[in-house]
Amino acid sequence: MIRHWNFARKLERVHSGMSELEVMTILGNPNEKGTVDVFGSGGKQVISWTYKRGNWLYSVDYDYTGPAGLPEVYRTRQTHQNWYWNWPSWWPWQRPKAKA
Repeated sequence: MIRHWNFARKLERVHSGMSELEVMTILGNPNEKGTVDVFGSGGKQVISWTYKRGNWLYSVDYDYTGPAGLPEVYRTRQTHQNWYWNWPSWWPWQRPKAKA
């Protein structure tokens, strides 16, 4: 499996307590922004930014510093996205062999 080493090294520079602006200057714009089913401080849902690079998903999760606080990084995650490609039906090894 090929990992995107350049991006993984940039992700290592992201640490707890960084703001969204600081992360955006290091990693750039995320592919997806959303929330995670985890509740942080102040009863607010944790914000998650996802970066897709090849088959790898890199996530940066933000938690609020308090009820009226700003979101700050509290964890980073790297996961490999497993996907299987269905081969076209016209490829010869996909067809069953006829028996005489």
